[in-house]
Amino acid sequence: MSKRLFVLLILVAAASAWGVHAAQTANTEAAPGGGAPAALTADDHVEIRNLAGRYSHALDLGEPAAWAEVFTDDGVMEMVAQGYDIEGDALRSLPRDGEPSGSRHIPSTFVIDGAGDEATMRSYVTVVSVGDPARIVFQGRYEDRLRRVDGQWRIARRRILTDWIDPVVAAGVANTP
Repeated sequence: MSKRLFVLLILVAAASAWGVHAAQTANTEAAPGGGAPAALTADDHVEIRNLAGRYSHALDLGEPAAWAEVFTDDGVMEMVAQGYDIEGDALRSLPRDGEPSGSRHIPSTFVIDGAGDEATMRSYVTVVSVGDPARIVFQGRYEDRLRRVDGQWRIARRRILTDWIDPVVAAGVANTP
């Protein structure tokens, strides 16, 4: 059994390396006559994953300047279960300067697609309260439309889909807008 697992891990690593090579090769071959935009590079994938981390850190640690760099100027955060969008000044004022949120947003399992300066990212998210006792307060998914602005990937629209939410947290979120 362990020999089979070892072989499987080697095959997964080889397939992953081939996929990165294929993406890089596709991006270096420009379409003649200004055709379709080039595929995302491995660097694009890394930058987009870092964007997910910057979102979480800025929100959790109360860093509004860093938060402002996560979204496009016309960015929208849609809370599907609650039935509303947060945008403009309401979106930019979510993290309070120097006031940690008391939670940790933990995104995972990223699926990133796109070409040129447009991309999508789907991921799971678990939110943990850092109170005593620490506990999971939210489980759901992010569906993001991303856009590269001045060389930086940013979120143009984030849809937050709730799989489960703590009832106390749900009541607080319902009163947010």
